[in-house]
Amino acid sequence: MYSATLQPAGPNRVVFQGQTVRDDGLVWFLDSTTGQQVADLSNGAYTHKCTYDDRSVTVCAGATVFAFDPSTGKTLWKLPDDAKTRVAPEVTAVWHGIVYGKTGNGAVTLNAVTGQDVPTDPEVAPVLVNSYAEVAPSSASGSALAVYPVIG
Repeated sequence: MYSATLQPAGPNRVVFQGQTVRDDGLVWFLDSTTGQQVADLSNGAYTHKCTYDDRSVTVCAGATVFAFDPSTGKTLWKLPDDAKTRVAPEVTAVWHGIVYGKTGNGAVTLNAVTGQDVPTDPEVAPVLVNSYAEVAPSSASGSALAVYPVIG
């Protein structure tokens, strides 16, 4: 193993990500109580950063963005989609059923379970989100941070 990380992925679940000396990317979804592999989501996806939404979904983002159900390891959606009608956003945060990100067209919010756009017009893509607020670059200057109410 060349490098590895371990991240929470849901109740009694973790995502193990690693890269072998042969540059094989590994993304394994494991039961944290037994160590047993629930799913192998690798497909060369080591460069993905996986984040649990602290509710029901784990979202992995890199060149592609995909979400999976922590209880089963089943992939729920993936972007870009197979039809090439939707692009993968640059994911900035994941929290309580909402994926925050940005594309060349600006900030986006996605439903973490379905991957579909949330009917809102976000001004910014937050970098930190909790139950009370989201922190994002100020829409006015882009260099200062501002606090906004959460939507998820």
